[in-house]
Amino acid sequence: MCMNSEKDPIVPSVALGYAIKEKDIDNFQVLFKKAEDNMYENKMYENESTQDSILNSLETMLRETTNETIEHSMRLKNNALKIGKELNLSEQVLNTLSSLADLHDLGKIAIPEEILLKPGPLTKLE
Repeated sequence: MCMNSEKDPIVPSVALGYAIKEKDIDNFQVLFKKAEDNMYENKMYENESTQDSILNSLETMLRETTNETIEHSMRLKNNALKIGKELNLSEQVLNTLSSLADLHDLGKIAIPEEILLKPGPLTKLE
């Protein structure tokens, strides 16, 4: 069902784990623990691709909703990364900074288009 579900904005997923009872003396609690450990190990490997998928979906929604250009995001990302490197931030923090730069206007998704694209100043209600 997850494979056939709507993939917008987030693709659902299911994590499964298993263990095999090989001997009559194997304890079910130990087997459940092994199955759970296997599930979390698989989930850890899949987690990175799931996060990438979520970020890509959000970025696509942002581009479609706000008409924000890729060039604008790239300029912002490049500037943020230059500053981050000047500050000697770790690679992990730089990756997070890059994602944040891509999604910096994410809140605009919730704003109606007529307000978002209004040419003049906004009213207090808007």
